[in-house]
Amino acid sequence: MKKIIRFIIISVLMMSLYIPANAAGGATLNGGSAATAGGNIEFTVSVSGCSDATSVAVSVTPGDHFELVSGTWLKSGSLSVFDTAKSKGSLGGLSSPDINGNLFKLVLKAKTASANNQTVSVNVIAKNGANEILNATPSKSVKINCASHSYGAYTRKDNSNHTRTCTVCGAVETKAHTWNGGSVTKAANCKETGTKTFTCTACGAIKTETIAKTNNHTYGAWTQTKAPTCTAKGTETRTCSVCQRTETRDIAATGHNMSAWKTTKEAGCETKGEQTRTCSKCNYKETKTTEALGHKFSKSTVTKQPTCTEAGTETGKCTVCGKETSNVIKALGHDFGNWTDTKAATCTEKGVQERKCSRCDATEKRETNPLGHDFEKPVIVKQPTLTEKGIEEGVCKRCGEKTTAEIPCTFRDENTGISITPEEGAFGQGTEIKIDVIGKESDRFEAVKSALGDTAEDFVAYEVTATLNQADVQPNKPVTASFKIPEGYGKNVAVFHIQDDGTAEQLESTVSEDGTTVTAALSRLHSYAIVKLADEKPAANAEEKADSATTGSSGNMTLIIAIIGAAILIAAIVAVILVKKKKAD
Repeated sequence: MKKIIRFIIISVLMMSLYIPANAAGGATLNGGSAATAGGNIEFTVSVSGCSDATSVAVSVTPGDHFELVSGTWLKSGSLSVFDTAKSKGSLGGLSSPDINGNLFKLVLKAKTASANNQTVSVNVIAKNGANEILNATPSKSVKINCASHSYGAYTRKDNSNHTRTCTVCGAVETKAHTWNGGSVTKAANCKETGTKTFTCTACGAIKTETIAKTNNHTYGAWTQTKAPTCTAKGTETRTCSVCQRTETRDIAATGHNMSAWKTTKEAGCETKGEQTRTCSKCNYKETKTTEALGHKFSKSTVTKQPTCTEAGTETGKCTVCGKETSNVIKALGHDFGNWTDTKAATCTEKGVQERKCSRCDATEKRETNPLGHDFEKPVIVKQPTLTEKGIEEGVCKRCGEKTTAEIPCTFRDENTGISITPEEGAFGQGTEIKIDVIGKESDRFEAVKSALGDTAEDFVAYEVTATLNQADVQPNKPVTASFKIPEGYGKNVAVFHIQDDGTAEQLESTVSEDGTTVTAALSRLHSYAIVKLADEKPAANAEEKADSATTGSSGNMTLIIAIIGAAILIAAIVAVILVKKKKAD
């Protein structure tokens, strides 16, 4: 009896040890869920809850649609065996008993495509010594697609797409409809919309689009609804035979059909005449006045001869009406001869000239300006510079007087032909001026062009600077610059100052009579441009000027009348107040 009880106790203890270990372990098969026929697919067997395993065995069930290519242990041990042909293997002699995590790698080849999913399963048995602690069979469902599908015909899926299915593996392909150019199944007109039908060239699906109403009305002929007259417009209408839309338009007035002018009152020498004409359609009449003919005198007689300063008189008799009349003969005015010297002008003193009338001996006198010295070959004894005036000497050819004259301070740039004329003292001694052309290759050229904008057709620009002791300086007195005008610019040119803020200021400038130079006063040495200006617009004609003057005069008169009226009103109010106040007193 004791032996039986001892056996039962040992059996219970062994079962209590085995059941928790077996229940604690687990295995999973991880990998892809889809494969392509002829291609490989990989799986990994992972184990958990088997930290005390000393050996493990796996067997693979690839099914009819897969072929086992290889199996690889991912754990190391003293014994590692896997028989691909038998689809099973074992791993034993684990140095550190732990098979948890990724245990085994499988590579399977998909043999044939299948419309249904196929199952791959792996049986995993782990032991600790002779005790089995894990027995699990994880599996994976895999879809095997064709390497090259054998699709059937497309069928409509929805308004945007159609589909087709592989007859081997059941794969479904979805694509957008491919619509043809469409055809008009109902033509639009001015009354109703139309319809255009499109067909998918792949699946035969149909869609329609609405064609908007047209504006192409089918009008009948114009029909007059109101006849025009000489002065009033008429109307005519037409109607669309499809939608009954009606259009109306004006017929221009016909205008009068006037007869030729007829004289109804003859003009006299001093009285105006009258002419009329009549419209043949409406009897409208027009009248106009003809001017008086004026007298026609025969052989007028001068009764008083005109003089240089007094009017004369002539009389005559009209050959038309017999009236006698007289006319005024304008004064003749003086008939002066040439001016002659009564006192000749000298180099320094004024002269006197006189001229006489050939009819009445009246005389006129005038002074003539001094001739000024006429130097014979003046000699420059001191050349002018930027900071000092020059001196020239000469002898007058008329009076023999010897004299000297100052030459203004001057700087001339030989490369550009630009002359700078400052007042004496504008620059310090030793100042140097530099003038550079701002060419198209310069960084400043585009800035100058932008500053000028639409002002210039053509221009040439310069950078003018002055330095003293290697420092930039500016003149402290006015400076005048004379720029050479480029050939072909003409005289319609101006000097522009290109300012630092990117704008251009037009300077007051003067063009020489020969049109070779343009001169301007400079406020500072900086960037300047010689600009060919666009042609000016023609001045307003005389009628426009007269209209402007008339408008201005009319506006002024209106303002004056308004002021006078306001003054009268104020005076009346004050008078009423004073009267009432006086009565109250």
